[in-house]
Amino acid sequence: MGLMSAGFPNLFIINAAGSPAPLFQPIILGQEQVEWVGRLIKWLDTNDLNCIEATADAEDRWGGLCEEAVAETLFPLTESWYLGQNVPGKARTGLAYFGGMVNYRQYLTEAELDNYSSDFVLSKLP
Repeated sequence: MGLMSAGFPNLFIINAAGSPAPLFQPIILGQEQVEWVGRLIKWLDTNDLNCIEATADAEDRWGGLCEEAVAETLFPLTESWYLGQNVPGKARTGLAYFGGMVNYRQYLTEAELDNYSSDFVLSKLP
């Protein structure tokens, strides 16, 4: 959901690539993301856990959703930083979630309702 990256446990990235940040009001999105992270941390504490990490599969699936959403727009016809074209040699890829805030909020909600079990590795570190 553009909030975490596999291989970096407990690192939350607000308004990052993969989120709808460039297409939505970043301050409001940041508030929603921070509130989501706050609920997640509280849930971890309640469940005697202290570590969460996005899985590589979830990261790949989210990247695929970002690609599908941007493909439904005119952006693929442009030479835009939205597709990474400002970096020489970078592969063209959607760098934001173009599926809209209603859908983005639904993904955040589904992760919570699923107790973060589908797309994350949960653990207790010493």
